[in-house]
Amino acid sequence: MSKRSTIIAQEPLPAESVPPKRISFRDLSSKLLVRPPTYLVASLIISIGGTLFGLDTGCIGPVTSMPEFEKSFGQYSSTMHGLIVSSILITASVSSFFAGHLADEIGRPHAVMAGSAIFSLGAALEASAVNLPMFICSRAVKGVGEGTFLSTLTVLPSAVQSAIAITLAASCLKLPPSPRWMINKGCYAEARVVMGRLGLSQAELETNPAIAPDTLTESSDSTIDLKSANRFLVAFSTQFRKQTILGIFLMIMCQVVGIDGVLYYAPTLFKQAGLSSTKSSFLASGVTGIVNVVATVPASFLADHWDRRTSLISGGIGTGIPMLVIGSLYAAGHVHPDQGIGRWVVVTSIYLYTIAFAVSWAVTIKIYITEVQPARTRAAASSLGQGANWVANFLIAFSTPIFLAHSSCGAYFLFAFFAWLTVVACALYMPETRGRPLEAIEGSFNQSFMRTVLSNFALNRKVDDKEDDTANNDKTGKIWLENHASVQGPSASKASSPLA
Repeated sequence: MSKRSTIIAQEPLPAESVPPKRISFRDLSSKLLVRPPTYLVASLIISIGGTLFGLDTGCIGPVTSMPEFEKSFGQYSSTMHGLIVSSILITASVSSFFAGHLADEIGRPHAVMAGSAIFSLGAALEASAVNLPMFICSRAVKGVGEGTFLSTLTVLPSAVQSAIAITLAASCLKLPPSPRWMINKGCYAEARVVMGRLGLSQAELETNPAIAPDTLTESSDSTIDLKSANRFLVAFSTQFRKQTILGIFLMIMCQVVGIDGVLYYAPTLFKQAGLSSTKSSFLASGVTGIVNVVATVPASFLADHWDRRTSLISGGIGTGIPMLVIGSLYAAGHVHPDQGIGRWVVVTSIYLYTIAFAVSWAVTIKIYITEVQPARTRAAASSLGQGANWVANFLIAFSTPIFLAHSSCGAYFLFAFFAWLTVVACALYMPETRGRPLEAIEGSFNQSFMRTVLSNFALNRKVDDKEDDTANNDKTGKIWLENHASVQGPSASKASSPLA
C-alpha cells in the first residue's frame, strides 16, 4: 500500500464531504445500450446457435404435419416421417464427435463460424427443395453444421434459418478467441489481452472456475501430453473414465426420456389425444413451445442456487410421472377423442412434463457434465457426450412416429422407464458439484462405488463440502500457477503467467 493510500485509510474524509455517487437504472441501461461489455456481445452472438437449433426443432414437426407439405412432397409412411425429421440428426451426431477436437485446434469462434456456414448452405438447399429426397439430403447437410456448432419445413422457416446461420458465421469474425483456450495453448500474455478486450478482470481469472481454475486438476496427472495422446483415449483412461461414462449416460438419458419426441411430434400427440382439428392440434403444440421457453428462463437464472443432484432427481420424477399417467390412460382405454376427461388429462400431462424437463434437465445436465471434467478431458468428453446425445436424439426422432402408429401407450411407458432409471442412477452414483472445488469433485470419482453411495446419502455431506471448499479455495491460485509452470517448464515463468 502506498503512502497516499495509507493516509487516506487512516484519516478518512467526513461522510458529508463525500456524497455517495448513485447510478440510476436509466443511466446504467443507457450505458449498456450504448456500449455493452464485449463478453455480453460475445455471449449473445454465440446464443444464436441455440436459436437455430430451436427453430429447426420447433418447425420441422408441425411443418411435416401440414396438408401443404403433403401436397408438395406426396404422401409418406410413419417410417418416412421419422426419417424426414431425424435426417438432420444422423450427420449431426457424426460431426459432433469431432467438434470438440476442431474447437481445440482452431478455437471456438472459428468452429462455430464453420458450422454456421454449413448449416446456412443446408437450410438454403432445404428451402429450395423440389422433391422429398432433396429435402432429406438438405437436412443432412444442415446436420453437419448443427453438430459442429453444437447447439445447439416450408420454404419460409428454412430461408429464415439460412439467413440467421450466415449472420452467425459473419458475427464470429468479430469474436476474440476464448481465454481458456489460449491458456490451455500456453499463450498467457495473449490470454491477458483477450480478457481485457472482453472486459474481464485478472481477479476473475483467479477465482472464477468458468475461466481458469478448471485447469487445477492437471497436477493430478501432468505426465499425459495431450498434443501427442489421443484425447478420447485420455477421457476413458482410469483417472477420468467414471466422469466420462456418467456424462455420456446423462446426455443419452436427456433424449430417451422423450423430450424431442414431444417437441417434434406435438401436433401428432395432441391429435391422438382427441384434438382432431388441425387448428387445435397446432395451437396446442405452439403452447408447448411457449411453455418450454417460459420455464427455461427462470431455470437458467436459478441454476447456481439449486444443487445438481436435487435438480436431476426431482426433474426425473417430474418427467416420469406424467409419462406414466399418459401411458396408463391409453393402456386402460380412458382416452376418447370426443368425450371424457381423459384427453384433457393427457394434454395437461404433456404440459407438466415439458415444464418439469425445462426447469431441470434442460439446463442442469450440460452444466454438470462440464463441471465434472477437468480441462484436459473436457473437450473430448463433451464431444463424446454431445455425439451420444445426437445419436439418442436420432433414435427417438426416428422411432417415435413408428411407435405411436403401432401402440398408443408403449412410447409413454418407455419414456417413463428411462426417467425413473435416471432417478435411481443419480440418487446412487451422482456426486454433487455445485460450490465444490475441482479437487474434491475428482476425489468423489476416485472412491469405491459403495463409498460414493454412502457419501451421497450422508447427512453431513454438505457440511463436509463446505469445509473442503474453504480449505481449497485459498490454494486455487497457487496450485493453478504451479501446475502450469510444471507443464510448460522453465519458460512459463511468473512474468508470463496471467496470474502474475
